[in-house]
Amino acid sequence: FVVVQLPLINSMYQTSLAQFLQWFLKTMDDSPTNNVVKKRVAILIKDLTFNIYVNIDRGLFEVDKLTYKLMTCMNILTNDNILNSNMTNLLLKGGAAMDLSTLPKKPFGWMNATAWMNVFNLSQSLDFFADLKSSLTQNEDEWKTWYNEDAPEECDIPMIEERISQHPAGHFLKLLLIRSFRDDRTRLAALNFIGSALGKQYVDPLTLRMSDVNNDAGPYCPIILMLTPGADPGAQLEDL
Repeated sequence: FVVVQLPLINSMYQTSLAQFLQWFLKTMDDSPTNNVVKKRVAILIKDLTFNIYVNIDRGLFEVDKLTYKLMTCMNILTNDNILNSNMTNLLLKGGAAMDLSTLPKKPFGWMNATAWMNVFNLSQSLDFFADLKSSLTQNEDEWKTWYNEDAPEECDIPMIEERISQHPAGHFLKLLLIRSFRDDRTRLAALNFIGSALGKQYVDPLTLRMSDVNNDAGPYCPIILMLTPGADPGAQLEDL
């Protein structure tokens, strides 16, 4: 479970089994019923995944929320055999382990050294991108234009957009390309990937309402508010 791995990010992100079971049972009660077992299970998986996401997201610092979303998304796709460990490692590490001095000389002046290491490693590590270097050489103008775009994550990938769109992991492959060429746009590309894979509701900001938090609490599940200087939830608490 991704929830179990969250303490590796911050030791405060602890979730007990009792808390998880409470979310599970509440989802069982609130989810639409269906007499067809297969459909009922699909509904429960969908609703439980989102309900756990909402509850966990409430307790995370803003800086860690994208990491949690990305972990959840990649874990689901890995369990569905769409992604594998090699693909996820490429996202995390890129070409950082490569020695620039051992690589072929960077052939393009418009591409920085880090991007060249990432691209070279990508072409060597995934069969899908085996022809990436030759595509860059043969279509340099198109790739240079895309590389210099203000928001390349919103643009079609030169020469291979159609091939990417037809691949089961196409949205992740596009994220790998953005991370390799323009790592400054990785965050926005990651949000696009999550929205495409899980749905827009996992990307849109969640509105925190005290009434919802109160409904998910109970006599054995206290609510702890961590306040920043100047924050005063007093009015919201009185409205309950």
